[in-house]
Amino acid sequence: MSWLENAKVTTAVEKAAKAADDAQEAINSEAERVLRESDWYVLRFLEKGTPIPADITSARDAARPQIVRKPL
Repeated sequence: MSWLENAKVTTAVEKAAKAADDAQEAINSEAERVLRESDWYVLRFLEKGTPIPADITSARDAARPQIVRKPL
């Protein structure tokens, strides 16, 4: 039995796909952080009616479409 029989060979396409997945995960994490850290503005608006600042609304609106999940 050769030591190569159980070796895993990663192709350039597989490496590129992994790099793309890793990059998207970093984007997802940052976008989720923006949403998580500004959730309190939404709760305050719902509870008290205090308007959400425009820059926060814009940041949240920009963050949502950046989150992409691979189908399971």
